[in-house]
Amino acid sequence: MQAESFFNAGFECYLFMKHHYTLPFVFCLLTWFSGTTNNAQAQSETIRFFQSDTWFNVIAKAQEEQKLIFVDVYADYCPPCKIMDKEVFCHKTVAGFYNEYFINYKVNLSDRSNDYFQQLYNVTELPALLYFSPDGKTILQKVTGCKTPAEFLVLGQNLAGSRSVYQFANADPHAARFAEVRDQYRKGIRYPTLLKEYAYLAQKFNEPINAVVNEYLIKQENRTRTDENRKFIYDFALTLDNLAIDFLVKDIYYFKQTYGSAEINSKVKAAIFNGVLTATKQNDPNFFKHVDDLIKKASLPDRAEFEFEIKSLYYQGTNDWNTYAKYTYNFLSNNAVSDPALLNEVCAKFALHVSNKKMLKAATRWIKKAIHIENEYYNNLTYAGLLLKLGQTAKALSAAKNAIYVAKLRGVDYVQASEFIDQIESKQYRKAMHNNNP
Repeated sequence: MQAESFFNAGFECYLFMKHHYTLPFVFCLLTWFSGTTNNAQAQSETIRFFQSDTWFNVIAKAQEEQKLIFVDVYADYCPPCKIMDKEVFCHKTVAGFYNEYFINYKVNLSDRSNDYFQQLYNVTELPALLYFSPDGKTILQKVTGCKTPAEFLVLGQNLAGSRSVYQFANADPHAARFAEVRDQYRKGIRYPTLLKEYAYLAQKFNEPINAVVNEYLIKQENRTRTDENRKFIYDFALTLDNLAIDFLVKDIYYFKQTYGSAEINSKVKAAIFNGVLTATKQNDPNFFKHVDDLIKKASLPDRAEFEFEIKSLYYQGTNDWNTYAKYTYNFLSNNAVSDPALLNEVCAKFALHVSNKKMLKAATRWIKKAIHIENEYYNNLTYAGLLLKLGQTAKALSAAKNAIYVAKLRGVDYVQASEFIDQIESKQYRKAMHNNNP
């Protein structure tokens, strides 16, 4: 019991930033699919991030050039952060804008020297996108999660364009029209051409779109296979929260023939990922039925693996760890999973949330498989955590020491493993003292 108490208090600290790109971020892993078409053609420039060891130098640079400061807070272990690097920061239009109007800076939370930044600005989820005044004293905006190039561009435009000293000549010419169309919509003017225009403008300016998309598609239900409406459906099939994705899968062969199977498969997956967030908030019992129907109609490849990913996310998001454990245990017991990252993530969740010894012992087999494939620090530390949860303290210490050995070979930080060992040994010392002095 004492070991388990320590485990939840100590090992959880390691897992927090190692695995804490929570549901909103996991959903965002694929959102860039829906916002980028032929993206490679646009990637001939990248955001230039200012190289400095201190925050003070960044502020000095921003004040010298009278620019706002953009900070990308990331970590080496964060998949959504890598999506931002590969698909957003290197987008030509995005890079051109941010290079002109911001001093851009990166903070890597994998580096322990940046802990102060995490604590000062309460960064608990990754990626975190922070915007500061030139003197660094005022945080103008803080958002989290992966963004599409269009969404990320709007974030910067809204800030740079809202301060008179940073007005730029090429401010978005559609802003006035958006305000006009939105006003007409709010007054009850709902003819199809206005609904369609409003949907595109609302998307452009990062405003809610689902209600207007649904209203337009319902009015056009008998005309959804025109070229114009098929384009509309493709553009707005971003989530399960509007009807566009349903119309897309009903016409799946056209869309796969037109855009390619890989593109449409990715789009459907992105919509489902994004839909998990709404489903977990509402604890929607019909969610899986909708997902199963979409997967079947879309003829998605690797259906079993994708369903596992979605359902495990849903159970995590609803804190239904009992169902998560049973579902994951059955899946991994009946499928040959060889992805060490997936095995490590599942085992880390088991170490935190599962008490069933049969399942925990199975998790030790899974993490040993991950170590065999990829003998890395984090896999060994997760193994140590599982052993401690099982009450095998001596083996847990040995695994943690091996994690440190691997970390030294790789040149990575191993402070969590050191703290893990220190707390176990201090508990053993106190127990020995208590036994000697009853």
